[in-house]
Amino acid sequence: MRKNFKFLCCVILFCSCVAGLDLHSNVNSHNKVVVCYVKGWAAYRPGNGEFLVDFIDPMLCTHIIYGNALLDNVTHSIQSLVPYLDLEEGGGLGQYKKVVNLKEKNPELKVSLSIGGPFKEESRKFSDMADKPENRKKFIENVFAFIKKYGFDGLDMNWQYPGSGDGSRVQDKENFVILLKEMRTEFEKNGLILTASISGIPSTINRSYDILAINQHVHFIHVMADDYHRPDEYQTTGHNAPLRMSVNSSLIESYKRLSVEDTVKNLLKSGASPDKLVLGVPFYGKTFTLEDKNLHEIGSPSNGTGLKGPYTRTNHYIAYNEVYRICKELTATQSGVDKWIEQWDDVAKVPFMYKGENWISYDNEKSIAIKARYAFNQGLAGLMIWSIDKDDFLPECSNRSISITESHPFRIQRGIK
Repeated sequence: MRKNFKFLCCVILFCSCVAGLDLHSNVNSHNKVVVCYVKGWAAYRPGNGEFLVDFIDPMLCTHIIYGNALLDNVTHSIQSLVPYLDLEEGGGLGQYKKVVNLKEKNPELKVSLSIGGPFKEESRKFSDMADKPENRKKFIENVFAFIKKYGFDGLDMNWQYPGSGDGSRVQDKENFVILLKEMRTEFEKNGLILTASISGIPSTINRSYDILAINQHVHFIHVMADDYHRPDEYQTTGHNAPLRMSVNSSLIESYKRLSVEDTVKNLLKSGASPDKLVLGVPFYGKTFTLEDKNLHEIGSPSNGTGLKGPYTRTNHYIAYNEVYRICKELTATQSGVDKWIEQWDDVAKVPFMYKGENWISYDNEKSIAIKARYAFNQGLAGLMIWSIDKDDFLPECSNRSISITESHPFRIQRGIK
């Protein structure tokens, strides 16, 4: 079933436009990578939030990363997160096979599996495995067998995060490099792709990664350039993924130097090659609850997490395809006196919106286009979509004036300062 990917179409159109190509170009028409991360468990989202890998248009991506697989701490092998979704055995949906089969429609497409992710126990498992040579050897052997069995082109290492969390070790930072070096040697022999997804938070980068060494052993570094301001960590509103620090952010000492631009500068200074850096752009936002509905600018006091999306159903988290549905539903239940107001932060180059006590930080087609231009100007390898299952793929907001599929790429360019 073909779906309409608004955000992703915006990325492709913009890449084609800055490359001087015609408006009908696809990802095979430019030399930038467009990595489409997809979360397998999105198939369990209710209603119009359900997302299957069949929905992906393979001509919109150069690479697809299917997440997430887990690490078995006893055998040091890869495990499916949800066997019913991933595998065909026992009447399962077989999404591993389906996502790999997208290469039949786009022979240039590369499909990798991601292991790890935001699961508390995974960091400890990685730490145990990476700490001993015999464990690393067994892991690499098992990885090779697993990705070959299911036809993947490579593996994305998403260890969140070396040296952090319960069960971590001080030597995790060094062990991660050793592991990647040993993996790259075996992957190179078999023509497989090795990538690493890393945090975009400067303090985590400095604590968890030897960037110069990692750069030597992977094909690409995927930068998760988001989660800069969380309502469960700060008692003020702030942007999820600002290109630059908002002016008002200077009032918050701990919020300084938390921006996409600062992350990229830090990584380049630390030894990352621009042509290996893939900038992650979030297709989701953060929700806050204002202490005072009359105070709704950046840095305004907040007293906890805000709305939950109807599909993702996660505290302080809202996917792009949920943002405008929530706004429409809430507005429809009230008299019209209290409507959602959308504003643009021209320093941070991202939008935010508020209504009553509700406040949302997110990205739209304009901010995504600006980040694409930034990545292009910095000579970065391309963009990673985090994640495609959160795009407005039906679309539910097609009648909005900012519909990405209706946005002419040259009009997007004119909006970039």
